[in-house]
Amino acid sequence: MKLKIIPIRAGAAHVFLVIQGNLFFLVDAGSKAFSKKVAKAITSRGLQLSDLQFIFLTHTHYDHAGAAA
Repeated sequence: MKLKIIPIRAGAAHVFLVIQGNLFFLVDAGSKAFSKKVAKAITSRGLQLSDLQFIFLTHTHYDHAGAAA
């Protein structure tokens, strides 16, 4: 299956949505201010937030990990 990597602009940082088939995960989560934008990027592709496999955090600055919860 083809791997899709979709960048999501979340302020100064990027969140990456990685999809393979119906499995997906995030690289970074963005800040809390962009959590709805990230959620919409997921659901607009027919994916369910409850199916998120994991979030890979590159580091713990607020603009990369703030919306991880």
